[in-house]
Amino acid sequence: MECAKCSKVCTPEQFLKCASCLVILHFFCVDLTEPEYKKMRAIHKSKWKCASCKQPKATTSSSKSPNSNEEASSGKIDTAGIMAYMDKHFALLNDKFDNFKTSVSDQLATLTKSVASWEKRILDLETKCGELTNCATLVKKQDSEMLELNGTITMLQDQLNNQEQFYLRNELEISGLTEMSNENLVHITLLSAQKLGVELSVSDIDGASRVGPRPTQPDAEPRPVVVRLLRSAKRNQLIQAARVRKNLTTKDVELSGKPRTVYFNERLTKHNRMLFRDTRIRAKSYGYKFYWVRNGVIYVRKDEQKKPKTIRNYYELDSLVGPAPKDGPSE
Repeated sequence: MECAKCSKVCTPEQFLKCASCLVILHFFCVDLTEPEYKKMRAIHKSKWKCASCKQPKATTSSSKSPNSNEEASSGKIDTAGIMAYMDKHFALLNDKFDNFKTSVSDQLATLTKSVASWEKRILDLETKCGELTNCATLVKKQDSEMLELNGTITMLQDQLNNQEQFYLRNELEISGLTEMSNENLVHITLLSAQKLGVELSVSDIDGASRVGPRPTQPDAEPRPVVVRLLRSAKRNQLIQAARVRKNLTTKDVELSGKPRTVYFNERLTKHNRMLFRDTRIRAKSYGYKFYWVRNGVIYVRKDEQKKPKTIRNYYELDSLVGPAPKDGPSE
């Protein structure tokens, strides 16, 4: 590239290009010093004009070129085109905005339905929670009533058991007696009382019979004999005498077969019989040396220095002796 003024070659570090006429000149050919040139920014260099282009031009009507009307006309055409272009794009923007509004409206409608559905569900849940709260209150009330009823039932069961035990106050249970056909249980009872040293006559006995299912095996334990006496005093005499003499056997009462030890005990209700069985098991587990029954009441004692404890039900057994051991000893 050559300088338009000095016709010498211009390097990129030296020239300026007129933004209007595009002429190329050395910076020093336009009376600029090197520091001034270096201070110029690129934007200023791109807008720089030569001295000829900086001079104002005459704008009289006579100096207008013959093509001025055409340029004006072309300017109007360009403006119209720009306006048409802008209208087109504005129309596209309007369409897009309308589509956007429609989409947002649809989404809002869907959201409104979802919110309404969730509101209904929440109301249903609140209703159900209220019903559950009422049910919980009712259940608590029923639990309280059940506890009261259970207490009443337990009390009634104890009363019935005590009454039943009272009816058995004259009955004696003898176990270990060999079972034979055509046996005379009253005679065996009288002979047993004689061996124990207790005076007993036929008039003292109201009846005697075996209880429980008949054994099917020949070597099975014989069924116990229940003797109903007319007076409880005679029953107590027999039991006390049997405790003193612990070695009475079937041989002593003239029964054939292998000799067995004969035991005399009070006749107990089913409940008291099970309670006494569990009491014996727990007493062994918790170190109680003594356990016995007197007049239908169960007693336990830790040792000879301790006072006996009365066991009338399982609550007293749990609290006074101890809860049932998981792997307690069996009878």
